[in-house]
Amino acid sequence: MRRKSTKARLLVAAGSCLLLAILFIFAANRLDWFGGGTAQIEQLTSTDLSIITVDGIQLGAAIRDVDLSSYKPSDRFSAGNHKFRFDRLVLDVDDRDRISYLFGFNDEVRIRIKDESAVTIKDITRLLGDQYVDQSQDREQRLRKHVYYDRVNGRTAEFIYSADGQFVWLYLNQK
Repeated sequence: MRRKSTKARLLVAAGSCLLLAILFIFAANRLDWFGGGTAQIEQLTSTDLSIITVDGIQLGAAIRDVDLSSYKPSDRFSAGNHKFRFDRLVLDVDDRDRISYLFGFNDEVRIRIKDESAVTIKDITRLLGDQYVDQSQDREQRLRKHVYYDRVNGRTAEFIYSADGQFVWLYLNQK
């Protein structure tokens, strides 16, 4: 009877060590597996994200002032409850009809930062600086993202890129 008790204690100790090792691995990876990093984002120095445009469109702009005639309505991007879905771009507006969300693929829209073209993740880092959190976006596709935060304007920007540094798409949000 005593032997079973010793074996049970050893199993509990081994299980506890394994659990601690797993928790350590998560912490060492900055909780990327859980989409973590929110605390890290809030600790960043604020970056001015008002200098970003997508096809000349800026977060916070009145939707009535934006010419959307060159875009075709589309259900290509059906995820989310966004008001304007086009073939190359997804937009949403707040209760004052100001653009609060932008999504687009890098190869389908023109992204400019400080009136300079941003084609690679290196361009983005050069133009916006290094005050971002680097997180995993999709492990299977080997995608990562740089997340910038603008406290002054209540904005976040997520730039998703591939393992070889190619900028793939972006999300811009304003609260």
